[in-house]
Amino acid sequence: MSGNIKKAIQDIKIRQCKKEHDKEVERQSDRYPQWILEEEPKKVGELYTNEPVGDMAAKEGRMSAAGQEKQKAAVTGFDEIGEEEHPFEGEKQPVIVIYDRMQGRLSSNASARAAALFAAHPDWDMIYGDEDFCYLKNRFAPWMKPDYSPDTLLSFPYFGGFAAFRRESYADVEWLTKGEGKVRVYDFYLKCSERKKKIVHVPEVFFHRNATQEQYLQYRALDRDDPRVLTADDCMPWALPWEDQEQYADVRLNAMKRRGFAGKLKKDAFGIMQPVYDIRETEAGRMPFVSIIIPSKDNVDVLERCIRSVRRHEAYPHYEIVVVDNGSAGAVRTRLMNLERELSFTYVYEPMEFNFSQMINLGVSKAAGDYLLLLNDDCEVTQDDWLLTMLGQAQLSHVGAVGAKLLYPDSDLIQHAGVTNLTAGPAHKLQRDSDSHSYYYGRNRFCYDCIGVTAACMMVRRRVFEEAGGFDEGLRVAFNDVDFCFKLYERGLYQVLRNDVVLYHHESLSRGDDLLTEEKTKRLMQERDALYERHPRLLARDPFYNVNLLGCVIDYLINYQYEYDRGDCRTGLLEEPVDVQPEWYNECLIVMVDRAVKKDFMDVLTKRTVYQIEGWAYVLGQDNCRYTMHILLKNEDGSFTELETLRRYRPDAVKILPEQKNIELSGFVACLEPGTLPKGIYPVYLLFRDQCSRQRLIRDTGSVLTVDFT
Repeated sequence: MSGNIKKAIQDIKIRQCKKEHDKEVERQSDRYPQWILEEEPKKVGELYTNEPVGDMAAKEGRMSAAGQEKQKAAVTGFDEIGEEEHPFEGEKQPVIVIYDRMQGRLSSNASARAAALFAAHPDWDMIYGDEDFCYLKNRFAPWMKPDYSPDTLLSFPYFGGFAAFRRESYADVEWLTKGEGKVRVYDFYLKCSERKKKIVHVPEVFFHRNATQEQYLQYRALDRDDPRVLTADDCMPWALPWEDQEQYADVRLNAMKRRGFAGKLKKDAFGIMQPVYDIRETEAGRMPFVSIIIPSKDNVDVLERCIRSVRRHEAYPHYEIVVVDNGSAGAVRTRLMNLERELSFTYVYEPMEFNFSQMINLGVSKAAGDYLLLLNDDCEVTQDDWLLTMLGQAQLSHVGAVGAKLLYPDSDLIQHAGVTNLTAGPAHKLQRDSDSHSYYYGRNRFCYDCIGVTAACMMVRRRVFEEAGGFDEGLRVAFNDVDFCFKLYERGLYQVLRNDVVLYHHESLSRGDDLLTEEKTKRLMQERDALYERHPRLLARDPFYNVNLLGCVIDYLINYQYEYDRGDCRTGLLEEPVDVQPEWYNECLIVMVDRAVKKDFMDVLTKRTVYQIEGWAYVLGQDNCRYTMHILLKNEDGSFTELETLRRYRPDAVKILPEQKNIELSGFVACLEPGTLPKGIYPVYLLFRDQCSRQRLIRDTGSVLTVDFT
């Protein structure tokens, strides 16, 4: 009888453990619900402003009741736009909110927030916001958008399902009288963007797109082990942003003509209809001349491959090649001189210490082009129309630098798809992701405005280059191209990534990997710090990267960090000593330690050092939800110190060991502040405590933590 009671009590405990386990798995498996709960409410009452130079600081402010009444917004759905009417007709409200009624619904506060924002910012003329998908009360697949991006808008209607505008600012805009509502609205947005008015992105979720149960379950089933899957459009075909391209073709072509840059829409290798602009004659009545400037030293084979690839793909013939050599010697220089005669390029030879910026500026001084194409010697051209496409984009008066998508050689892995200014510094988003997939609403498919593009392949008007002062020679190796793009952005110009122009980049063949040595790492950090000394208002801010996205990863993840993600994460020591018993040692406890190291958390805002222990463990053949997990460090006298330990979601363990039960939270993390422990070498052990019995399991992980300063 007592045995039955004991088993019943144990079953109750196990069910409770399973309930708590499942709740924590749910919390750690999707950041977005946690962001909605903890971060989204903080935005209520904030008034955001898109100041020049990416100032995204929130301004506190609230409207009076009288002010809210005065600034009521008229709300119009896309499907309400009939043959003879548009949102300006009817009641004369000062603010119009327009949304896609057929595809979703407004957030509960969208209209009131729009009215409040316009009242608080008299200089704002139009706003748009972020959006997500919604099934019942389940919100998922957030689309956190960039600040106003004219080239992105011409690529596809990224304003999405919601926008609001001040009636008086656009009262004279002529609406299309025919076509579907979404086509007419897109045409309206493009016409509005051509006015000298202020269009502002507000980083709040104002629109919820309708989703089916099937779509919601499909999203929930995505593998959380790989962040790329969560942001791969192909995994959510219902979220693809390039449907109905043919419907929008005339609207886009007419917009190009109105802006004085006629062209065509050309399908690329992925079926995306890309804008390709006609090349216009210069003021001198001739076709623009392009100078391709290639810095190179001691890389004759690499350089030859680069130049031959340019010569093979020359749909635009009006160009020259200028090679800048800072000191090749002996047989290499002789080969280069012979190659100069064979391939017909200008060879500028000037021995000097390596300074990429100085080499670029020297090449420009020797070049004759109206346009400058900076090209690394380790790049390889892959398509005929690359120069023609980049030149057409660079002609636009609002455009500064134009970049290309770069892939690692002999692969479809992305090396560069635009520069993003993260909290850790400038970075290449989607690096090493397969370009066979589209990511985060076409970031590697459409023409996207961005804060910067790499000088490995960058085109810019010569006048723009000279007015910006060229490349800063104080930045010898790293971030000189980012600094240049920052300068262009501060002058009101947009940097554009042409994802339909693809080159191979044999990265780091020229000068090696910056992170290989401590000396190079130190130099990299110094040049990064110098970059932000020159551009303090861009410190950890990027107007083309939404503040609702994580600023410390190369994937497009929502800006919610679990405890173990945070740079300020600290887990201390527990005061009670652990009296380890010999019978606790058990080889059924399987442990893998990924790292037990001193680690620097480095970003442009903080620099912290911690001792970190991280790995994963499970009990073979047992229900792991019933165990708590504890890291122990063995002291010199044989005693044990217990660390506060965080459990971490590890779906990779589930994938590897599907037969093991409830091992989703098999990860463990501990982060110790320097000074917590005396200097020494500490063997790392792991202790499992069964919450449903008195069982204890311990195992030596085989790893040690070396504490070298206090």
